[in-house]
Amino acid sequence: MSSSSTNAAVTTIVALAAASAVSLSLLQTDAASRAFLSPKKLQLKRVREYLHRWDWSLKKALLYARNGNDQQMDKDNTLVYFEDDDIADFIGRTLVNKKDNSVICIMTIEADDADFEYYVYLKNENNGMIYQLPLIKFGMLLKEAFENQVTTATMCFVADASSGLGSEVLTTVLQESKAGVTLVKEPLWLALFAHLVEKHVFGKDQLQQVLFALCRLDAWRVRNDLGSAQTVVFTLPGQACTPSLIPLLQAVFPCERHLFAYDACIPSVERALYWRRNNSSTTFDSLEFHYSITATTPLSSTSLTTCIRTLADSLSKLPISLADTVETWMSSVNAFLEMKENEAANDYLPYVLKLSLIVNEESLQDTDGDKRRLALTNALQFITGSRSRPLPQGVIDAAVESLRDFTSKLPTLPSLSKKQCELVEDCVFQHKSILIENKTLMDTVMPQKEWTLKAAKKIAGCACCAPDPDDMPEEESSVAKKERASRARPKYVDGKMGFAFDPTQFG
Repeated sequence: MSSSSTNAAVTTIVALAAASAVSLSLLQTDAASRAFLSPKKLQLKRVREYLHRWDWSLKKALLYARNGNDQQMDKDNTLVYFEDDDIADFIGRTLVNKKDNSVICIMTIEADDADFEYYVYLKNENNGMIYQLPLIKFGMLLKEAFENQVTTATMCFVADASSGLGSEVLTTVLQESKAGVTLVKEPLWLALFAHLVEKHVFGKDQLQQVLFALCRLDAWRVRNDLGSAQTVVFTLPGQACTPSLIPLLQAVFPCERHLFAYDACIPSVERALYWRRNNSSTTFDSLEFHYSITATTPLSSTSLTTCIRTLADSLSKLPISLADTVETWMSSVNAFLEMKENEAANDYLPYVLKLSLIVNEESLQDTDGDKRRLALTNALQFITGSRSRPLPQGVIDAAVESLRDFTSKLPTLPSLSKKQCELVEDCVFQHKSILIENKTLMDTVMPQKEWTLKAAKKIAGCACCAPDPDDMPEEESSVAKKERASRARPKYVDGKMGFAFDPTQFG
């Protein structure tokens, strides 16, 4: 790194340290704000804090991506393509040329204040060359090029509502079991793209075309690493980005695989507290993009509190260190529910994974071990596209062993107090879809050999009855399917309790 780059990096680190001190000050004044501000004004103040966090964290991430250069990419090693012909030539020569073995990775998406243009920066891993291209123009031309190509690779997108547990456990199991998939883990560019979506700078059609192109480009990057399953698994960058990304991903990849992994709210909040307290403290590692921001800080901070007018009152009773994660988790679950409500129009049919079916504090050798083994096998079948053919027994055994090892190493999470749990529950229950229905999200895939992506049987019940954990969906006849199609579908399945998540399970 050059002397000027080093000085710029040091200057930025000092600035970021100052910004961190400002964040701490804001956190300390949150208690005073809760005492003196109305819930509505407090929420507006917190939204500004959330925006500040995202801007600050993305600035850190961009600094890391640039290898410490604060101002710009290395101009001496950067090629700029702006005209359509130049971009099309670059795409045909480098990005979709099967004879070219270049490995092109997506570095960042950045705005240039000088010409009011957003650019995407790519890097050739073979020679270190950097390419700067206008985001929208490049995305549209690349989409057209990829649409004219036949690909044998399938993509699977993993969305999260668990403060990172879903992504963590699935990537660990998929890697260690050698399930034959290739992983793209929480790429920075997807977080930058989600942030861009919330700025409402570009139209929906433009964003969809760019997202299609960049996902296909990232899948093309790992084309030489594809395993037997011929599947590229993208884990989305945290529950904060889920509301911004899953509607667009479903629109542009309706025939690819989508998985939604969720946990209850209280454990998710406790997990986020753990990530927040255990971020690396070293200067170099602190420039990385951590779980804490994507688990704890709403990216779309206004939509949920606007739709649920009573939510701001309930959130105001919690300190910001808890309220932010509650809102982030609720936004992710709400995005899932909204997609399911419009399922007839958007064809959203994900594998819905309830994480407590495979991960808890006990080992896989207890009385529920067979169910958890089956639940894990079902998820692997979906991700690898091997439901119609059995997974190798060695893969299943390795996955089970990996899960057992993962579970045994789970950290001890900080525990919320009984009062804090009650306040969190109060926030969650302001969401009427969660309040009215059952404790398990609709179409959750239950552990059984003949599993389905859609719940076959809806179990009616009253709010005075506790849910029966042994209730499993059964196969339904063709007549029952027709009858079900003619009725409005409830939001959740398999419980008899009048809550989306059993309150006795919180905390």
